Amino acid sequence: MVVMERVMAGDNPALDQEFGPSNNGNRVIRIRVRFTGAACNTFAVQELAVINNASTALEQSFVLPGNANTQDSLNGLKSRAEQSSSCPRIG
Repeated sequence: MVVMERVMAGDNPALDQEFGPSNNGNRVIRIRVRFTGAACNTFAVQELAVINNASTALEQSFVLPGNANTQDSLNGLKSRAEQSSSCPRIG
């Protein structure tokens, strides 16, 4: 699993309206990519979330809907990595 986070600095009225204020800590965008399966037969899933008040007792997580373009890019990255590996070619 790979987890990447980016702190959203400054005011963001659109996110405040959608998810409420993050007035007791940082607001973070978290991207998590999970890999499942076995060698040469993996499946990658990406999850995207907005975290209000990150790393505090008031932390709240809001999962965002998936984006087909992002999932296609992730699948392409996985496919290219498998093609350059010692895995047997499929089809």
